[in-house]
Amino acid sequence: QPDARQPPPPQQQQHAQLQLVRAPQHAYYESREQAATQVQESIQQLSQLFNRLAEMVQQQGELVERIDADVEAAEEFTNRGIERLQRAADGARSNRMLMVKVATVLAVFGVGFVLFGI
Repeated sequence: QPDARQPPPPQQQQHAQLQLVRAPQHAYYESREQAATQVQESIQQLSQLFNRLAEMVQQQGELVERIDADVEAAEEFTNRGIERLQRAADGARSNRMLMVKVATVLAVFGVGFVLFGI
């Protein structure tokens, strides 16, 4: 039996020293592995975020295209409405002129009947 007061054999000392050296290295490598895993998870989350953002941008682009098409259609309908209103106004002016002409002819005949008693 080895005496507890005697130093351990050289192989046990070397093994103990290696254990002391390896423990901090092992902890360091584990912390690096955890950091790398966290970075990887962060990158995956960022990738998912960018994918969602790309989908949103695409949807917004489609929405803008629909709005643009609706604005163009509204412009076309407005222009057609303006043209119809102009035709209606022109028709109303020509109808007024016709009414003035008819009234003038009737007035001339009325005056003729009154003056000449036809």
